[in-house]
Amino acid sequence: MWLFDKLMKKGTMAGIWNDVEISPVVARSIQDCLNAFYFVPGWADKTKQLSGLPAMITNYISTLATTEMVISCGVGSRAEWLANAVKPAQMQIQRAVQLAAAGGELVIRPYLDSFSNTICFDFVQAGRFFPTRIGADGKVTAGFFCDYLDSKEGNFLRIESFDFKDGVLCISNKAYRNRGDTLSAEIPLARVDKWADIQPEFTVHNVSGPLFGIIKMPFVNTVDDTSHIPISLYANALDNMKEFDILYREFLYEFHSAKRKRIVERSAIRPKSKRDGMPGGIVGLTYSDISTDAYIVVDPDEQNKPFDDYTPQIRSEDYRKGLKTTLAMIENQCCLSPGTLAIDDRTGAVTATQVISDDRTTYNTCNAIQQQGILPGMLDLIEACNVLGDLYGLAPTGEIEPAVSFGDSVFEDTAQEYSRRFAMAQAGYLKPEKLISWYFGVDEDTALSEYIPKAENNDEFVDLLGGGA
Repeated sequence: MWLFDKLMKKGTMAGIWNDVEISPVVARSIQDCLNAFYFVPGWADKTKQLSGLPAMITNYISTLATTEMVISCGVGSRAEWLANAVKPAQMQIQRAVQLAAAGGELVIRPYLDSFSNTICFDFVQAGRFFPTRIGADGKVTAGFFCDYLDSKEGNFLRIESFDFKDGVLCISNKAYRNRGDTLSAEIPLARVDKWADIQPEFTVHNVSGPLFGIIKMPFVNTVDDTSHIPISLYANALDNMKEFDILYREFLYEFHSAKRKRIVERSAIRPKSKRDGMPGGIVGLTYSDISTDAYIVVDPDEQNKPFDDYTPQIRSEDYRKGLKTTLAMIENQCCLSPGTLAIDDRTGAVTATQVISDDRTTYNTCNAIQQQGILPGMLDLIEACNVLGDLYGLAPTGEIEPAVSFGDSVFEDTAQEYSRRFAMAQAGYLKPEKLISWYFGVDEDTALSEYIPKAENNDEFVDLLGGGA
C-alpha cells in the first residue's frame, strides 16, 4: 500500500529517493502507524480480535478539533466565491484531520476539474507525499506526490514534482510502469487515459508558496530527533496498543473458555459412530449443550462425585485492572486526559466547567492541533484556491480576508461564557462585533455588516445591549 517499502530498500529508485527528507526509521514508524490504523498491525492475527484503538482515538480527537470549525474569507463577491470553493474541503475536514493524526500529516491539494470547471480536492495521506526540501520555518518548498493506478494493462505510477523558490512554482509530471520494487523506463502521460490531460511541465509565477495546505500533528518527533517530519498522534503508544490487544484477546478467551464443565467416567461417553447414526456424547443426554465441556475421570474410584459439575471462576476483575493500566499508559502517550479511555461507566451528569477541568490535557491537545496543525494548513489551502481562481479565470475581482475559527463549546459552558462576554460588551471593555463574531463563528467584518444593526455606530449598539448612559 505504501511506497515506504521501496524507500527503505537501498538501491531501488535511487534517483527519486536521494533527496527525500523522510529517513528510513521515520518511514517505518509512519508505516507501522498506518497499518495499525487500517487494522493490519504487525501483531495482527486472523484468528484474534483487535480493539481498533488507533482508529477510535484519532476519530475522537479529530471530532473534538473540527466540530465547530468555521472558515470565512471576508465580504464581497470574490470572498463569497472563495468561501464556496473551499467548502467541499471543509465538509471533509474531520476525515482529513483523522488521517493526519494516523500518519502524522495530510496534504489537501486543490485542482481544477476540467469536466465541471470547478475546484476539487485531493487528500494526500503520508505514503503518497514526499518532501525533498523543508525550510527553517517547517514549510515544505519542494517534493513530489505519487499517484497509483492499477488496471488490466498493468500497474502505473505518476510522480508530480514541485519546486517553489522566490515566488515561482515549477511543477513537472512523469509516469512510469510500476514493477514491484523497481520502475520501468518513463512512459508518456497519454499512455494512461486518466493522466492524458495532465501537462508534463508548467510554471506559476507570483505565488507565496506551493499550491496546497498541510495538516500536521504538532508533536515532537521522538522517532528521529533530526527529522522535520511529523509523526502519528499515537506513534509513542504502539507498543502499549499491542499489549492492550493481547490482554483484550486473553480477556475474551477467559469468557469463552469458562464454560460449564461436566466430569464424567470414560464408560459414560458414547463414541461417534456412523454405523448406528448416533452422535457422540454423554449417555442419557437427549440434547446437545454447546456451553458444556466434558472432562473424563481417569480413575473413578478416587472421585467422590464422578458426575459432578464444575464451573471455573472468570478472572474478569484481574483482566480489567490490566486493561485499565494499559489504557492509562496509552492516554498519557497520546496526550489525552486521564479517564478518556476508561472502561468503567461514568455515572451522573457533569457540567461543562467540570469537563474542561477534568479534560484539560485533551483540551490542550486539541488546541495545539487546531492552532499549530489545522490553522496554518487551511490558510495555505485558502490561498491556493485563491491563486487557482486567478489562474483559471474562475473568480471575480475583489479583496479577501481569510479566517479560520474553532469553537470550544464541547469543553466550555457556552451560556456562562456568553454571559461573561455580554457583560464585558455592556461595560465597554469588548467591542460588540467581537461578541457577535465569537457567538456566530464569523469574522468581525461579517459581524459588523450582517449581524449588528447600525453597524456604523458601535455606541448605538452598546445602547441596544443595555450599556448606554
